Amino acid sequence: MRIKILLMFLLVSVAQTQTHEKKTPPADQSAAATLRGMVASRFVGTWKLVSYTQKTEGGNTLYPFGPYPIGLAMFDASGHMSVQIMQIPHATFASGYEHATAEQVKAVYQAYLAYYGTWAVDEMNEQLLETIKASNQLDYVNRLQSRPYFFDKNQLSLRNLNELNGKQYSTAIIWERLP
Repeated sequence: MRIKILLMFLLVSVAQTQTHEKKTPPADQSAAATLRGMVASRFVGTWKLVSYTQKTEGGNTLYPFGPYPIGLAMFDASGHMSVQIMQIPHATFASGYEHATAEQVKAVYQAYLAYYGTWAVDEMNEQLLETIKASNQLDYVNRLQSRPYFFDKNQLSLRNLNELNGKQYSTAIIWERLP
């Protein structure tokens, strides 16, 4: 009798354990899921700035960070990113920062862009989505930035349309993957 009770207890315990285990859904093995992983993985790494240009409605090309800016963008596999862009030659303070004029400080501010946050890819719309957590440009903070992307060999092109003072312009940023 004790053996029957013990066996029944064990069977009930095993049955309860099995019903409370979480079932893991099968991995999405579709071609779309494979492509999603492949597209996002193409962003992961460190990128060197090749160019940063803007085109006005009238077709003029502007170089907001000068014709030869430098910069790095880093995208990690966990979804974190960081961007640094600096105008070359960069502004300097002949007498040191503590003696800088307002114009000199403004020139340094305008010659540097830095931000970090998280990133994701909207493959359906071919958009890189960056959620900016902090930046030296205050209007970037807590902003979702969506940019169309295009890969060409080891280069990544990001483009978007902007408006400033009621005028439209397009921005093109080209990055090259570092080894």
